[in-house]
Amino acid sequence: MINEDIILPFKITNLYLGFAECNGILKILQNHLLIEYEIKDGVVNLVKSEIKQIKIPLDNVINIEYKKNIFLSKIILSLKTLKGINDFPLEDNKLILNILRKYSELAITYCSNVNLMIAENKLNKLEN
Repeated sequence: MINEDIILPFKITNLYLGFAECNGILKILQNHLLIEYEIKDGVVNLVKSEIKQIKIPLDNVINIEYKKNIFLSKIILSLKTLKGINDFPLEDNKLILNILRKYSELAITYCSNVNLMIAENKLNKLEN
């Protein structure tokens, strides 16, 4: 059973040479992944962007993986096209999102659910 109620917080640090950071959440929608985020200055945390949203259709997702090492946990989202990912910070044409250690189990569940949804999408296309 796919849990669409998962809301996974993430962070991207060291934007703009360390002068900004990105905070946001990942959600699962019916046929999309939703990223909501804001960028704020990393110096005094006074200047914030408006909250932005990116909807990524599941058809556009190649895979999502969770990686963990001693210092950092992260989710790596590989996409077929970067169209629609206008202002979001990318690394090697992938979305790389840092996850706090306390959200590790939630991140693993999130990635499993998304990969299951991708597989079900592919199966449905083959059946039709």
